[in-house]
Amino acid sequence: MGGQPWSQKELNLIVKHYNKMPGIELQKKYFPTRTIYSIRKAASLLGLTTLSVWTKKELSFVKKYYGTIPIRELRNKYLSNRTYNAIRTARHKRCK
Repeated sequence: MGGQPWSQKELNLIVKHYNKMPGIELQKKYFPTRTIYSIRKAASLLGLTTLSVWTKKELSFVKKYYGTIPIRELRNKYLSNRTYNAIRTARHKRCK
């Protein structure tokens, strides 16, 4: 995977926690010596990342509330299965 090899314990942590918390929190809590990019790359190689399809309802929440309420509130109330970065990306790439 490049860089320092991943231990089985680290890989197990990725499997257990990836997509359950924002990447920066995952890095701070479990992988302080790893970059966000390396964590994403490991998750990808483990088959944990996919391009997920946004529903019309999800995109309507982004269009309606992004910029009017804090992103944390938007995620917690309407888009709990999405990461903060995914919401930002959806706003800038899909909701024009």
